[in-house]
Amino acid sequence: MNTNRQRDLHTFFQPTSIAVVGASRSTKKIGNIVIANLVAARYPGKIYPVNRDAHIVRGLPAFATYASLPIVPELAVVAIPAQFVIAAVEEIARKGTKNIVIFSAGFREIGEQGAVLEQELVAVAHEHGLNILGPNCLGFLHAGAQANVTFGSFAHLGGNVRFVSQSGAIATSLFDWADALGLAIAECVTLGNKAVMNEVDILQYWITQKKVLTPSRQLADVYPVGMYLESITDGPAFIQTARELARTHPVFVLKPGKSQGAQLAMQSHTGALASEDSVLDAAFAQAGVIRCRGVEEMMDMAVGFAWEHAPHGPGVAVVSNAGGPAVISADMIDQYGLQLATLSETAQGILHKSLPRAAGLHNPVDVLGDALADRYAVALDAVLQEQSVQSVVVILTPQVMTEIEKTAHVIVDASAKYNKPIMCSFMGGAHIVKAEQILQENNIPTYRFPERAIKTLGTMWQWESWRHKKLPQQPDFEC
Repeated sequence: MNTNRQRDLHTFFQPTSIAVVGASRSTKKIGNIVIANLVAARYPGKIYPVNRDAHIVRGLPAFATYASLPIVPELAVVAIPAQFVIAAVEEIARKGTKNIVIFSAGFREIGEQGAVLEQELVAVAHEHGLNILGPNCLGFLHAGAQANVTFGSFAHLGGNVRFVSQSGAIATSLFDWADALGLAIAECVTLGNKAVMNEVDILQYWITQKKVLTPSRQLADVYPVGMYLESITDGPAFIQTARELARTHPVFVLKPGKSQGAQLAMQSHTGALASEDSVLDAAFAQAGVIRCRGVEEMMDMAVGFAWEHAPHGPGVAVVSNAGGPAVISADMIDQYGLQLATLSETAQGILHKSLPRAAGLHNPVDVLGDALADRYAVALDAVLQEQSVQSVVVILTPQVMTEIEKTAHVIVDASAKYNKPIMCSFMGGAHIVKAEQILQENNIPTYRFPERAIKTLGTMWQWESWRHKKLPQQPDFEC
């Protein structure tokens, strides 16, 4: 059970003022980059650089000490060498600031000497009642506060997807990947060593946020949560909290550590102690937490849950211009708990009238390799009207005559008209890039290979089915 009280983190993640301890005039220093990121994100609050030698940092007046600041900032960011952090945190606490982000590395992750320093940090935090993120972390993003409190590359803020990462490097690659897709990030928190604040604190905070999304074609009506965790601080508290959140918003977790090599690597990275991996799968399943097997899968889930509504049933229709991928997809649909929907005589009659004689009129619907965009339009209209079809997978392989971009526009129109989940797989490389951009600009998930689309769709259906089940008050597991 989590022995920590639930933290009030509103002013932590939505501060009206931020001080940067270790603000630097060098544009290559962390203490300078974080200020640049705040400015680029159009952070509306006050920023106070703290630097003993500089009078101006990034065009802002700098202060020699934290004590000399004209106000008590709601958040302090610490970007100084580890050996100076404890004294800085004590000065911040005496000023009255309760929320601190510590970028500095050199704590538990480097061994015994760093572990002793981290214990001192924890003691100071407890003495003064501090909320500390890190040390050895990248910071956080918060779209609502227009705050990029990181030293990573710029990320597009907005949207509905949220992330927690114990690795700053995973987070920075995620920012770049999301920006390339046009996937806006609502919030991202990097944990680092988790000396004080941990993943349970973040999930508890998100449970308290009464956010409302109006269902639309642009975004799903949930706030999906993706997590990369090298360790879980309090297993029962995490499962209980995640289960509560997962009843409303999908939670998907990438948790390495099955092998001895991975466990050793994690200890040298964040000082993490691996929990018993053998119990995690069962615990996650009971809590409705989706376990990802790799970074690609975690990002696939982020796109699917952020942009599409979870299907209301297992029935899937496949529309394809290639027989081979359609056959493979039929196997994958069964594997991931979905079903090929049976098309009515009415739908088959529409297809028989409009498609060539050689076309496949049953499910999967094969519009043939020479199909132009109009055949896709007919097929999508026919299957999306079917009550047995709760979602559609569209597969396109680029033939010489294929109208790739025009077909993407057909899919966009069908999605807006029927408001049923559509997953796309435009298979290829350079030829399908423009069409991918059309789909992504309209927030329609698209994947290079159909198995990724179907696995994501199947997982979405499993979550939708789980969250409507009547669950016991407490999960029946030990962790």
